[in-house]
Amino acid sequence: MGAKDVGGVRLARALQLLGMAAWLAAAAGAQEAADAPAVAPAAPRGEIEEITVTISKREESIQEIPAAVSAFDARMIEDANIQSFADFATLVPNVTIKGSGNDAISIRGISQSFTSQSPVALHVNGVFKLNNTSIQTALYDLGAIELARGPAGILYGRNATAGALNVNWAEPTAAWQAKGEITASNLDAYELRGVLNVPFLGEGDERLTGRFVLQRIQSDTSLDNLEVNRGDGSVSVYAGRGTLRSEFADGTTIVAHGQYTKRHGFPVYGKPLLAAFPVGQLTTAPFGVVRADPYQGMDLFLTDVTNAVLTPTTPEATQLRALARLQCGRPCPLPQLTASVQSLVGTIFNLDPANQGVLALPIDGDPQRVRSRILERGHPKGEVFGGDVQLEHELSEIPGFGPVTLHALIGWESEANTQLADVDGSELSILDDLQDNAWETLTGEVRLVSDGDGAFDWIAGVFAFDAELDSKQATLTPFGDIRTRQKRQESGFAPFAQLTLRPLELLGGEPQIELELFGGVRYNVDHYNRAQTNFDTPAGCTPPFCVRELRTLDARKRFTETTHELGARWFVSEEHMLYAKFAHGYKAGLVELVALNGTINDVKPELIDAYELGWKGGWRDGEVQTAFTAFYYDYTDLQVPQLIQGQVLTSNAAAATIWGLEAELRWQPRPLTSVAASVSHLNATFDEFLINDVVLGPVDLSGNRLEDSPEWKVTAIARHTIPLSAYGFLTPVVEFTWSSSYYRRPFNVFPDGVNAYHHTDLRLVWSDAARHWKAEAFVQNVEDETIYGRIIAGPEFTAGMPVGITPYQPRTYGLRVGVAWGAE
Repeated sequence: MGAKDVGGVRLARALQLLGMAAWLAAAAGAQEAADAPAVAPAAPRGEIEEITVTISKREESIQEIPAAVSAFDARMIEDANIQSFADFATLVPNVTIKGSGNDAISIRGISQSFTSQSPVALHVNGVFKLNNTSIQTALYDLGAIELARGPAGILYGRNATAGALNVNWAEPTAAWQAKGEITASNLDAYELRGVLNVPFLGEGDERLTGRFVLQRIQSDTSLDNLEVNRGDGSVSVYAGRGTLRSEFADGTTIVAHGQYTKRHGFPVYGKPLLAAFPVGQLTTAPFGVVRADPYQGMDLFLTDVTNAVLTPTTPEATQLRALARLQCGRPCPLPQLTASVQSLVGTIFNLDPANQGVLALPIDGDPQRVRSRILERGHPKGEVFGGDVQLEHELSEIPGFGPVTLHALIGWESEANTQLADVDGSELSILDDLQDNAWETLTGEVRLVSDGDGAFDWIAGVFAFDAELDSKQATLTPFGDIRTRQKRQESGFAPFAQLTLRPLELLGGEPQIELELFGGVRYNVDHYNRAQTNFDTPAGCTPPFCVRELRTLDARKRFTETTHELGARWFVSEEHMLYAKFAHGYKAGLVELVALNGTINDVKPELIDAYELGWKGGWRDGEVQTAFTAFYYDYTDLQVPQLIQGQVLTSNAAAATIWGLEAELRWQPRPLTSVAASVSHLNATFDEFLINDVVLGPVDLSGNRLEDSPEWKVTAIARHTIPLSAYGFLTPVVEFTWSSSYYRRPFNVFPDGVNAYHHTDLRLVWSDAARHWKAEAFVQNVEDETIYGRIIAGPEFTAGMPVGITPYQPRTYGLRVGVAWGAE
């Protein structure tokens, strides 16, 4: 059966399951009516509770925001069992997740390069985050998750070409509350979580309140490493956070957040995607490596190293020569050098000259079983701590501007982590990557927000941040360790303003048409400084031939760009709103240092012109809410990853065009029954993209699809609560996603792709009548589908054995028990 046939079958299954979700809602409504006494009136229709979001920097109904926004409040987060970004992305149209652990979010085909910053502006409680590792364990006891799809370059301007994400913790209240839960699953996992809410000055007193969250996670990795004990890949997390809130005066509120997370996690495993892993077909003949490897990756790597060692006529070759682990352990004469390299190649790979040194490693058919010795290098770990302080103060009325509120915040965060990656996907140490990273980030923002009811609203402010990275990296190969130390500083400064105008109100009286015009502008200044030092570490050497500094390179860049937005929204009626807008977005460029030859790779900023048309409406007195969106993007200098000689670099695709459609539905036919569903279509292709590949030469990728851009995606979640009289409530929940096939790399060739798949989660929740106790049984990934977080092939962009990096979690089932005390 061909790929298209498989996709068609799965689409049919997807639509069947989507129909089942609708049937569940209808059947649930029928059951409620059947359970009602005969003399009672018909069961009342449901009304969807309004979701208020703050992603527009002011409180606003999600149905009135002129943008494609997906938002889950606290109840929806619990219903959908949102435990990670991947859980959230599963239910959002035209959104996918790349990676594992530190997940990268892709929106409408716009994804993150390995080395560039995320195109999604990440925020926690409104505070900008340079990466999302600080909130990997924060998705518990949340107030809301909000995701804007499409450029958000005015209010969330820092690298927001794809969109903006804001995670809000649950706020402290003026009532005592405590809750906790324990979860156990089939991965030898358990999780303890607890919340304590404290009104320090007594019940009902808002002057000082606090909310504190603790988490403890222990789990075996879902991957079974055949080379080491499985337990060596376990995950252990300790996390805590707290919020203090004070309303010490009328119109003035101060909120302080703090968090600490310590994590020991499993490394990134690679797994070859073909039936066998040809380490290399080569001979130990005096002439060196014979090009016979059908996948070229290992062959090219050996050839590059051997040629550089045998003919050191350039500075780059001299550097490789110093990096080679030679048996003589010192600078060798050429004949001895030749013999040493050939002998070493044969020794490392245990080659048998009788069969020309062919070595193929058998690959287990189970994607969760891998062969890797990466854990012998050490164990990955991470630590994050930081906090922020936010002030909200209502100013006296400003003449001509009306009431105005001042918002000010400052945040600081420190992160240290150790990462391990088995890039080649075998138990041999061909390409093992080790990193020690230390981040510090300082963020600040001040803005004024109008609070008037007149003909216009406005927001004006300034944003600034500064981040510093100190990273030590080692790529360990059979011929030597390529070691570097990188120091990077990123800083930014951006004044911004946004205005909403109701022109017909300027004429006086009550306008018959409720029309608003809105626009904004932001001036972005970004500095990118990068310094890198390369070291050589020949094996078995004696001073002065041991670790020594080879070269230090320094590169500095300054990027500026004005982003802007212009649009209109028309409230056709109280329940329906139509909007159209244009946005010019920008993501800063960067500079990269090529380890092998010491050159500088300049990466230009991304620029995007985006057009969006949307309609949001309510039906049947609030029982149904719908949202429809159409968009068109014109992209220039899209940043995409390229793997060159074992190093990931970023290049600019000249141009890309993206367009698509999105339809979202929320339906609550009865008070105890709800359904949410979406369907999205995406067409994302390169208009111009010419690369110079080492193996194939110039390659034109024009017309290829962007990575992480499935053409179709269907999502649904259905929930129904069954009253059990004095025995409480029973709530079954069905969560479903279907995605058409897509590619993880721009080459669009097998096996770069992710086949069409569907993913189902099932939950059954019981709670007592007072809702103090809760028990929940769950099964996630019922189909046990295998989806790899990333796919790479090295050392060149097209060559080498394709390797899948850390598949997502397999079928997981377990039980969660919770208790709550105090006010909700």
